[in-house]
Amino acid sequence: MNPLKADKVQFGFPDNSPHITRGVASTLNFYDPNIGAVSLSKLISERGLDSFASVSKSLVGSDYNTIQNAIDSLPSEGGLVVIYEGVYSEALTITKPVVMLARGNVSIEATDTSCISVSDASIYLDGVGLVIKSFLGNSNPSVISHTSVGVEELVFRGCSFDISNHANAEFIVASKGDVRLSDCSFTGTGKLDISSASSFVALGVSVLPELELTNMISQSYISATQSSEITLVASSLTLEGRYISCLGDNASSLTKNQVIGSRDFVAEAVVDITFPCPLSTTEYMVVFEGNTQKELPVVSNKTVEGFRVTFANPLNETVRWSIFM
Repeated sequence: MNPLKADKVQFGFPDNSPHITRGVASTLNFYDPNIGAVSLSKLISERGLDSFASVSKSLVGSDYNTIQNAIDSLPSEGGLVVIYEGVYSEALTITKPVVMLARGNVSIEATDTSCISVSDASIYLDGVGLVIKSFLGNSNPSVISHTSVGVEELVFRGCSFDISNHANAEFIVASKGDVRLSDCSFTGTGKLDISSASSFVALGVSVLPELELTNMISQSYISATQSSEITLVASSLTLEGRYISCLGDNASSLTKNQVIGSRDFVAEAVVDITFPCPLSTTEYMVVFEGNTQKELPVVSNKTVEGFRVTFANPLNETVRWSIFM
């Protein structure tokens, strides 16, 4: 699928009827007999259409046939890149704010390196497929690599991340990048490593891969059907959906409607339960499954890091519990 280019769009037959013409540097001008010629960018918004570039594999009807050339053509304040259907074998470098919109099936494929390296810039991707392939396989690339002095925003909507053909690749490694994922998919075994940002948000994700949040400033949020291993370092997380495990230090906290765990009792009546990750509050209720003694234990010493459970007599079995907040 390719865009169409035209030098003039006429509304009516005479030349003095309203029409749109292409000006210098592909700017668009609107002509009306009552007001004369006006830049279309002034009519639409202050951002205008000057900061725009289109990409297609064939170059027919588009400005460029590589995404990098389209990005480089944008001014320092950034702009919009529309990408038409095709597989683009590129490793992109971005140092300005860029919005990339896919039209059709668009895939950016890199070999043994990051698909997109971002430095001190925000990006927004919509509907783009991102793939890392292996040739020598001796590097440790990430699909998205981000570094920044100040906190930037990395937004991915309806994007796919595929590292199934690279054993050492990661999905996203971002420093000071607020990552926002919406309806994205992940293929392969890899990690999301986010540090020193305001927050991390994932919505509408079926299976979220391994995640590590380090020194996050504000609360992060995940709504996924299932999350893999989660590690928190000085970070707080609200989690909706199932998860395999969540580990956190004393400077971290987890908020979830229900947390499930178990403890093996070996001739013990009193044990201290320690959470893998501290909870966000001590206002929680502990519910136990049935046990051979057919009695409810006493719960005491509740903290965000755990609680004490006391049975009347020693047990030799696995006791399962749930926490509701």
